[in-house]
Amino acid sequence: MRNGFRPGAVWLVPALMCVAPFGTAGQTGPCEISVALYGAESTPGRLDEIADKIEADPRVKSVQTFNIESMTPTLAQLLTYDAVMVWTNGAPQNPSLLGDTLADYVDLNGGVVVAMFAMAAPDPARSITGRFLDENYYCIMRIPGSIVSGRAALGTVHDPTHPVIENVQTLDGGPNSFRTSAPLHPNATRIADWSTGEVLAAARDDLIGGRVDLGLWPPSTDSASNGWVASTDGARLMANAIFAVSACSGAAGFTLCDSPIASSAMPDPSLECVRPGLTPGEETIPTVSFSTATGGVISEITLWGVYDKGAAPPEQPFRIDFWQRLEHAAPRRLLHSATATATPLDTGIMQTFTGSPLPIYEFQLTLDPPLEAVAGMTLWMGPTPLPAGGRWCWQLASESGTYAIAHTNGTFTKATGTPAHAICRPGGATGCFDFGGSLFTHTGSQKFRGHAFTFPFDEHLSEIRADLSFVGTTSLHWSVLESQTREGDYTPVFTSVTTPTGSGRSFYSSGSIDVPLLKDRFYLVGLAWGAESVTYYTDRATIPRSWELGRMEFAFGINDFQPPLIDPIPFSSLILSPNAEYAISMCFGGQSLCVCDLFDQSTGPGVCDIFDFLGFQSAYVLQNPSACDLDTSTGVGRCDIFDFLAFQSGFVTGCR
Repeated sequence: MRNGFRPGAVWLVPALMCVAPFGTAGQTGPCEISVALYGAESTPGRLDEIADKIEADPRVKSVQTFNIESMTPTLAQLLTYDAVMVWTNGAPQNPSLLGDTLADYVDLNGGVVVAMFAMAAPDPARSITGRFLDENYYCIMRIPGSIVSGRAALGTVHDPTHPVIENVQTLDGGPNSFRTSAPLHPNATRIADWSTGEVLAAARDDLIGGRVDLGLWPPSTDSASNGWVASTDGARLMANAIFAVSACSGAAGFTLCDSPIASSAMPDPSLECVRPGLTPGEETIPTVSFSTATGGVISEITLWGVYDKGAAPPEQPFRIDFWQRLEHAAPRRLLHSATATATPLDTGIMQTFTGSPLPIYEFQLTLDPPLEAVAGMTLWMGPTPLPAGGRWCWQLASESGTYAIAHTNGTFTKATGTPAHAICRPGGATGCFDFGGSLFTHTGSQKFRGHAFTFPFDEHLSEIRADLSFVGTTSLHWSVLESQTREGDYTPVFTSVTTPTGSGRSFYSSGSIDVPLLKDRFYLVGLAWGAESVTYYTDRATIPRSWELGRMEFAFGINDFQPPLIDPIPFSSLILSPNAEYAISMCFGGQSLCVCDLFDQSTGPGVCDIFDFLGFQSAYVLQNPSACDLDTSTGVGRCDIFDFLAFQSGFVTGCR
């Protein structure tokens, strides 16, 4: 019997988590995965029959089965498996808790396959609800009562290269062929249909973990007379789906680093790649443009490409160049150069455009040194494989769009297409972000108000602001609290008090602060006040939601609050607001050296000199026209050398 929790497993979170929607990332070559099957199936033998078929696949190391009619897995249990498959012929013990836990598992890079009848049963008790439904982690939409029956077979295959449909040649759904008429989620990919047109298999790659839905009831005719016909490829389809959502090294597909600040679509194997010209004296470099609204350190780039001789070398060094404000008809200005060496990762996908198929390799490049990007500045990035040889060819994501070819002589030409790329940063964002609004007005005393956040990267909070109205001197208690879990106790990690004298409505500030916010922790960020009467503001919102630097988990309040904040606050003490946000802003100072010492690298972090200012002048004027013409000699929106010298001390103060 396979029933029970597999003990002794350890699940490690990598330092920089990468999304592996169809299970790549790691070394190349085959691997074996651990699988859990969570079925609401009370008929004896059905869970074991499905497990036997999945475990027969050579890619699967072990299979455990659980009847979720009588148990609900914990997140700790899910995290001991590489992937899980869940279906509901009966009613799960706790559909809401099951949905919450599965959503948490996906958020931690877990792979989930969902099968019938979870997305179609008329009774919500036979579904997966909770956060999985509320935030819509489904690939095939959950439509109660959308069950379709009547014999059907494998129909149109929309993506024959997709790993879920690999080697699935025939499928007979049996006399009932249970399926759903529900539509796809807008972000889902339709992989294959039944012969009657309903969705058989669909996937999503917009979530952190892998997700596939199967419009198929998992038991075969070996354990259920109305199951799919056991002599056809239903087992292969299920095993493919499970393997595809896992984070297994060597599984076919493309990966994408977590929360990229700029990226194209994934590579299109049908398009011819772009080859840099590396003839001595005639070097040309394909380049792509990007910008980041938050600035910060850029340290990782993902690229895809092929080699004209097929097999890749064990290691491939690159030089990565970045140019400032590159335009197709103007000279380029080199801003930054870095080197990186990567082990080519075989994606298992071939480029089919060329005369003979070539394997597409993935390159996860860590820049040395990293680039310190300025918020809002447009940059162009171009990779050059080293040493010169011209074998590497950059994979395209699309025939549309525009890129540039940079030439050795400083000119460049326009080209059509979009080279496949992802550009990522490990935190250190800069800038301010506003939440809420002033649609609703509230007034009261002894309040604690704020929001809960999670971040995919480490960040540094540099200021909290709040839209408030009061008259007279008021003590505002600014606070940041931290918890390991969403519903745990929140411990104060930062508190400060300001005592502004108000004369009405204004944005009040915590002043300059420096609070590190660690990735994958939960933080309450807000402010409190005592007996004074304070007016505060909210606007409508749907929470939880994503934003530029992470995720807002909930808005919270505590009434009859007596500052100062000293002791931990249990989650049960918070009043949650799922439909409103407070008018509170957060600013981030990052850990980068901002825009100082960018050009001649002569002065060190946080220090600027005249050459840095001259090099940065054109971009700075565009972004900061009000900071120009300090000596009133040039006119609004224009700077000269004296403006920069006059502004230097104040400008450097904002750098770290």
